[in-house]
Amino acid sequence: MKEIEINVDVGGIQNFIFSVYEGEGEGGGTAKTLRARSIYVSVLTDSILEVLKERLKEKLNLEVEEVLRGSGTLEIPLKVKSEKEETEVRNLVTELQRELDSFLIEKLRAFLSVVISVKGKEEVSSELLAKKRKRFSETLLSPPSFIGKKEGILYIDEKANKKCPRCRFLFYSEGDRCPFCSSLKELGQEIPKASHFRVRKGSFFLSNFLPFGYSVELYKAERGLNPIVVPLTTTDYLKELVERGILKEEDYQNLFKDESKEVVAPFEVLSLEAKGDKKLGYLKLDVDNLGKTFRALKDFKLKKELSDFLNTFFSEKVPAIAEKEFKPKLEGLNKTSIYLLYSGGDDLFAIAPWNVLLDFVLRVYRAFSLEKEEKLNSQIKETLSSEVGEYLTFSAGFVAVRPKFTARYSAELVDREERTAKNSGKNCISLFNGIVVSWEDLGSYITKAKELVKLVEDEKVPRNIFYKFLETAKDLKNGKLSSYPQLFYFIGRNVKDESAKRELLNFVKNWINWEKRKEVNSAINGALFTSTYVLMATRRE
Repeated sequence: MKEIEINVDVGGIQNFIFSVYEGEGEGGGTAKTLRARSIYVSVLTDSILEVLKERLKEKLNLEVEEVLRGSGTLEIPLKVKSEKEETEVRNLVTELQRELDSFLIEKLRAFLSVVISVKGKEEVSSELLAKKRKRFSETLLSPPSFIGKKEGILYIDEKANKKCPRCRFLFYSEGDRCPFCSSLKELGQEIPKASHFRVRKGSFFLSNFLPFGYSVELYKAERGLNPIVVPLTTTDYLKELVERGILKEEDYQNLFKDESKEVVAPFEVLSLEAKGDKKLGYLKLDVDNLGKTFRALKDFKLKKELSDFLNTFFSEKVPAIAEKEFKPKLEGLNKTSIYLLYSGGDDLFAIAPWNVLLDFVLRVYRAFSLEKEEKLNSQIKETLSSEVGEYLTFSAGFVAVRPKFTARYSAELVDREERTAKNSGKNCISLFNGIVVSWEDLGSYITKAKELVKLVEDEKVPRNIFYKFLETAKDLKNGKLSSYPQLFYFIGRNVKDESAKRELLNFVKNWINWEKRKEVNSAINGALFTSTYVLMATRRE
């Protein structure tokens, strides 16, 4: 017997999900499109897994018993009896790769790529993936005969002469968008009726855009299926927002056709739930050092247990936290305040009112820290502790933007913040343009910020004092220490309430540890975060 692995890697996921634009007459619907695209990536991966299982069983009588799943990735171990059988597996995978390449080029113009590789114990997966990606790129350079070209862009139907205003990528000839975006719109309109989805053979949603005869089936509720967690709203509430001038009439008209049904809440509605500054938060998070973590576990059963633990946490626990613990306070917003774009494998991407999202990510971090101690067996913990050190930690990025700010650029900004967290030692979150905060500190900073917000709301502290705090903290971060003593004078001069004055003095006095200057950055980052939070939370429109 010889052990081999089949690896599946879906590439270009973030670019695909967030390549959503609003062309002329395209107002509204971004939230639904984002969720529909996220579902598409999930079911594309599921359909590949199902056809692999089916063909291995039918053609080679091989059973797939275990699968390690990630976000857009699969790792499938197999035991083969001989070199001949290994060759047959490789040939099967090669044929499947060709079919997927042709399908993705024909239907999506390679908007997404899928790489399937087979490796033995002696092979390096990354090298194989690089070779496969190169072959896929070469395929694109020499497209098949059914591919046409317009404005330097490949497209399928030679009769199509209009570029889709929604994806700005595919062409179409009839209707108001390309067939793929039309199918996504149809799925997005049905999302409010369902709570779960799965891939299935038959004529359901996206049947023309999933390979091997699969499509998306929606369900009200059933265990073992992928959850759909989105904020909802109603026709009446949206009409009210139009009358109040918050939502444009044309945006309202483009959101839905059936006025009797709930719809996914537009970002303009979701942002109204934010405290103070009506901005949305974008959050991107993943587990640190995951490759190193899995390499440390030599036993596949331990790898599988860890993989299942991560998948269960992100695909079940996180959605449960979003739905059960983050109910909307705003009248007119239903179900949850968290727009869970995707959560699975070791990844999380969520959109929500900025202050709500900060509470949410802190709750996720604490739940994960508790569950990894309670649910992972001692052998996994001991192995990872000795070989990885501080194991199964998070790094995350967070940005706050206006609801009309483009989703694609917001995703780029939050990705940049996440990279900052990774480059700053990991196990932290980067937010508000590069302020890096540890998870343990984040909780205490949010608590302190909420206390200071209360002082401003009770008119015990002038709001503008936090602009002074922010300016001074930035000076300190840049090495300019002379402005720091002035803070104490400024507080004494501008704050009359004695208890509030003591509170502020306690807040600023520990920004610098003069004996341990290396601690300056951590303390100042806390000052920057807290001051920014207070100013945002107390802003009046």
